[in-house]
Amino acid sequence: MNQKFALTWAKWFLVLILFFFYFNAFCQSAFVENKGQWNKNVQFKYSLPTGSLFAEENGVTFNLVNTNDIKISKSHHAYKNSAIPKYIRFHAYKMSFLNAKPTNPIGSEAYSDYENYYIGKNSSQWASKVQRYKRITWNNIYKNVDYTLYINENNALQYDFIVKPGGIAEDIRLKYEGQDTLLLDKSGNVVLITSVAKINELKPYAYQIIQGKKVDVKCNFLIRGNNLAFQFPNGYDEQYTLVIDPVLVFSSY
Repeated sequence: MNQKFALTWAKWFLVLILFFFYFNAFCQSAFVENKGQWNKNVQFKYSLPTGSLFAEENGVTFNLVNTNDIKISKSHHAYKNSAIPKYIRFHAYKMSFLNAKPTNPIGSEAYSDYENYYIGKNSSQWASKVQRYKRITWNNIYKNVDYTLYINENNALQYDFIVKPGGIAEDIRLKYEGQDTLLLDKSGNVVLITSVAKINELKPYAYQIIQGKKVDVKCNFLIRGNNLAFQFPNGYDEQYTLVIDPVLVFSSY
């Protein structure tokens, strides 16, 4: 092989590797910190397939979009004769921690890359080297209870309540505002319905590590009005950390 050709090919191969690495990094789901590019009450933003999640001091706001409106809007740009939606429908709802200590989430498991935001001509809305994280945690949102949001191995959004010794799982109360419907289905999953999407919180899996072994703990959701709690029919060992582990599933209409 010609040496000059080999060197040129090697350079292009390196460029391709770097390109795919860079592209893959920005395709990864992440919690993006707020360095002034968004409203002050937002600590982190996470992009959902159906909208956005905003992590705040004492809860989370979900801003969901009707994905069919987006698809129609995109198809109009591709095909001039296609129908244009008069508007794109959004629906926001909020989940907040009832009777909790005001706590800001903290990012962990940072990605090596970062983002830059230069929004308009107002430099106060510019932000550089904005860090991206795999996990955010509200520490001691209740006494000896942490709440963490993270991306699991299936790239799905998941949350855990971590109840350490001295914490009380029954203290956890989640208040939902802005949804159309909040209910439990026959399988024990939470079903939250908005005008643009349906969200399922799968029946929680709870466990403890006792003397090096994982011990399953029976756990159910409990809904009272717009408030969500957890109940443990068989109790749990309060000497050991308890992990409550539901999964969030978002689906559009």
